[in-house]
Amino acid sequence: GGVTYKWGVTNLLLEPGSAPPPVDSEPVDFELTLGVMETGDYGNRFNDALDPDGMVHGSFVIDGAPEDLVLSFDGFDIDDAEEMRVLVNGVNLGTVAAGVNEGLAPYALFLSADLLQTGLNSITFEKLGGVTYKWGVTNLLLEPGSAPPPVDSRAIATYDTTLWSADDPSGYGSGDPSGIAYIPELDLLFIADSEHNESPYFSSINLFAVRTDGTYVDAFSLRAFTDEPTGLGYNPLDGLLYISDDDQRAVFIVNPLDPTTLLGTIDLSSLGIGDAEDPVFDPLTGNMYILDGADRTLYELTVAGDLVSSFGLPSVITDAEGLAYDSQSQTFLVSSGKTHGAIFQIDKSGTLLASTTFLNDDINPKSGILPALKGLDLAPSSDPNDGDTLSLYAVDYGVDQVADGRMYELNINDIVSLV
Repeated sequence: GGVTYKWGVTNLLLEPGSAPPPVDSEPVDFELTLGVMETGDYGNRFNDALDPDGMVHGSFVIDGAPEDLVLSFDGFDIDDAEEMRVLVNGVNLGTVAAGVNEGLAPYALFLSADLLQTGLNSITFEKLGGVTYKWGVTNLLLEPGSAPPPVDSRAIATYDTTLWSADDPSGYGSGDPSGIAYIPELDLLFIADSEHNESPYFSSINLFAVRTDGTYVDAFSLRAFTDEPTGLGYNPLDGLLYISDDDQRAVFIVNPLDPTTLLGTIDLSSLGIGDAEDPVFDPLTGNMYILDGADRTLYELTVAGDLVSSFGLPSVITDAEGLAYDSQSQTFLVSSGKTHGAIFQIDKSGTLLASTTFLNDDINPKSGILPALKGLDLAPSSDPNDGDTLSLYAVDYGVDQVADGRMYELNINDIVSLV
């Protein structure tokens, strides 16, 4: 309006640069300076801190190019692994491990330079549920640092799944690996990626094929029938690959020689399975076992999809997503992104036999979080000279829709109980 009035612009300059970070509308509870510990108490009912909204917001400024940092802090009354999560610049780094009931526990999070930006950066601690309960953080310290190397010999090898990018038009490789299955006739591991159709990938590729030593071989699109492959299972009796989809509540059947062509579908909705994860097969009966992660139930089905039996999982396993079957001990190995790097062994009645959390010492070097294991399978060791030795292969999903995926090869004999 008023185009005939006085107005104008001058002194225009165009230079290389990046967008400034968004201004956070939330009030900032603390500001960190590199190398200086912030000793205030933040949270709710933690000493003098009374902040019942379940959110603690902080900020820090980086001058110059970002570098890898380590954020250390003490968490108060974080006595559950699903109680508090941390976000940096809006990226969810996941929940922290359980600490001490009504006490302080130390934490350290690796913040890769990829997560950070020149200028203003934000940190948010979010209480998940029960926001009026006691909780808090204190003794926050931001320092230069790098991700610690794997510390346990039970992790034979770790592979960066984002390097499997040769045939992926997005160039990201597998950023969010969600399922894994070994195909003996091809001597290949197939890895599914359930988020590859979404940001930042927007790729048609969602199935990758690699050797047991992590060598990339090929990639495929399953988009003709599934955008959300959450798990993979190979049936040794019919030689086919079974692919779960938790959105469509179905299992799709393909030939591993041509995984892009759909051969059949098993509808799980009539069985009440709403969160289908990671099918596996008993080579003796030919029956399929499949998880309902949200319902914490393991189902046994015929290969046609008829219900045989089901049982609940131990309470320590939440939102189960990874499943492997050890035919020698006739037991299952179970994992979940919500329990990070934990692996549980249960029998066919659902009794917990053993568990291990040693992978929780292996911080993701790209996103600085604990592992989120979403797929498991047993396959021959990558060492060609160790006979018939089996390893447990596990895929680490990392942060949702962030290119930080990994694959582990683990020593199975150090994990399971020899039943």
